Amino acid sequence: MHDFFTMVSVIQTCTQLGALQQGMWIHDYIPRSGIELHVFVGTSLIDMYAECRSIDIVFVVLEKILERDVVSWIAMIIGYVLNENANEALIFLGRMKQASHIKLDSVTMVNVLSTCAQLTCNGLSGSMVIILEHDLCLIL
Repeated sequence: MHDFFTMVSVIQTCTQLGALQQGMWIHDYIPRSGIELHVFVGTSLIDMYAECRSIDIVFVVLEKILERDVVSWIAMIIGYVLNENANEALIFLGRMKQASHIKLDSVTMVNVLSTCAQLTCNGLSGSMVIILEHDLCLIL
């Protein structure tokens, strides 16, 4: 029986090759084989779908991950930015902040700044304020 480490490796290979159909087959295979959607497997699926421009599926995957961590949330944010949907990235940042066990870190901040830069380039600045921590605020 395949374990979740094997699945992560196969999913990452699909991502690198842009093999969306094969990745989708693996995604369907995971629950049939009795493998739980562990955070590593789920985050790999989020990354694959985002890299293969199937961003509409990533939220469904995130919701099914047993225990989400900062890496799975960051994968969502990066996925939305990669697919030029900075507004959704910021929505997920807000959801991430609401999850009490998730703490913002330097990786999160880099991705937030990238998102803000994308919004500014798209002419959407000046419309919102994001409170990231008690002493840090971004005005877009």
